[in-house]
Amino acid sequence: LTYEYFEGTYRRLPDFSTLDPRTTGIVSTIDLSQRLRDDSFALRFTGCIQAPVNGLYTFYLTSDEGSKLLINGAAVVNNDGLHLVREKSGSVKLTPGRHRLQVLYFERFGGEALSVQYAGPGITRQEIPVEVLSVGC
Repeated sequence: LTYEYFEGTYRRLPDFSTLDPRTTGIVSTIDLSQRLRDDSFALRFTGCIQAPVNGLYTFYLTSDEGSKLLINGAAVVNNDGLHLVREKSGSVKLTPGRHRLQVLYFERFGGEALSVQYAGPGITRQEIPVEVLSVGC
């Protein structure tokens, strides 16, 4: 996955297309280890997820402040806004193959948390494994 790290004070997810990232790079997992400080920052992760079989996949997004997960450009989980650690989930039908994945996140102040899990046909709920993530589709 590629990541972009931004600094600023946000009350909800910013319009990332209008921002210049402070740092960018490639990561194998979605977490907060790229942050340069604990408050007033945002991250955008972009890449692809491999669906092994046709079916309904459920994504779980836990965050302290806001986050959103998109598949093929459509919001599947919206956990935006100022809040303590909170989990939301959403489901989407996927065909076998790679699908565009984007995870957006911001942290204003206090504790910070971000976790992305999924479940699907023959897949028990778990952190999304490195093996199914890639930079490009």
